[in-house]
Amino acid sequence: MELTSTPSSKRRKVEEKHPLVITQEISEEDVVDAHELSEDTGLHSSTKAKMYFQWLIYPVTVEDFYANYWERKPLHIKRNFPDYYDGWFTRQEIERMLKEHTLAYGEDIDLTKYENETRTTLNPPGTATSKTVWKHFEDGCSVRLLCPQKFSDKMWKMLSILEEEWGCMAGSNTYLTPKGTQGFAPHYDDIEAFLLQVEGKKLWKVYAPLSDDETLPRVSSRNFAQDEIGKPVLDITLEQGDLLYFPRGFIHQAQSPDDVDSLHVTGSTGQQNSIGNFLETILPQALAGAIASNLDLRKSLPRDYLGYMGVMYSDLEGDTRREAFLTSLKKHMRVVRRQSWWATYCHGLCCRW
Repeated sequence: MELTSTPSSKRRKVEEKHPLVITQEISEEDVVDAHELSEDTGLHSSTKAKMYFQWLIYPVTVEDFYANYWERKPLHIKRNFPDYYDGWFTRQEIERMLKEHTLAYGEDIDLTKYENETRTTLNPPGTATSKTVWKHFEDGCSVRLLCPQKFSDKMWKMLSILEEEWGCMAGSNTYLTPKGTQGFAPHYDDIEAFLLQVEGKKLWKVYAPLSDDETLPRVSSRNFAQDEIGKPVLDITLEQGDLLYFPRGFIHQAQSPDDVDSLHVTGSTGQQNSIGNFLETILPQALAGAIASNLDLRKSLPRDYLGYMGVMYSDLEGDTRREAFLTSLKKHMRVVRRQSWWATYCHGLCCRW
């Protein structure tokens, strides 16, 4: 699907080959009991993780999802089965957490509004109380839990299983939005987002990245104005039991319809997990190890290298000193690229995670 009008001619295009909305009627017989699956100790953990992820995105297959959607484009799975995510999270869970735990504003919970193209966080001082939270909710604030798995064994177990499938840390937020309101400005995130609509429904608009430079970003964006984001590639109603996925870099905004509140869970992964992040972490360690064990890397630079290297000399051709220096650097880089270094430091990185 291609955008017909955008603020930028360089805007990222979304391919049309695979549909962005998949609708399939399912029955009780089609539904895997994910609660039972999560407790199954007889399955190998990797097998369980793949089966669990398959339940999350059913009827799309895991293979189809990774080949055609993962990090590429959004996907709305419309099931017409409201109970699909039954039992994983409810409004009553929020009330239970408020009563049984100490939730700190800004760390565990946020109260937000988006009105007149302005996003406002209305967190009171201190810790959250049931009375204060529900008063703000009645006044039109969205209630966002920033790390609900801290207080929910079911959510913690869900993320623990999915971490094995994704090979990366996973997180979650929950969003309870009053009917007829919007809690957040248009923006993009630095995570792969899986939205599970568990109560009510929500109106979503998803927009392609503004450019290649903002595709798969390493950090989340600022809030955008409506006239900056163009036309959406997805404009849908997420019903109870549906799933919405979008990659990092896809701008999005949502509001509850006028007739019903909305509660959804966002499962996230892929944050700071790119090849670039890997190299950024590994290269300094590999270089330090190479320097420690290789005499040539500890020798001084040529005394006259500032006379032929640098931007002011970049247009010069045929300088044998420059060519010799670049050749020596390539030789030294081969030392850093030795496989033994990568294996050692990659193992250390995995252990740290």
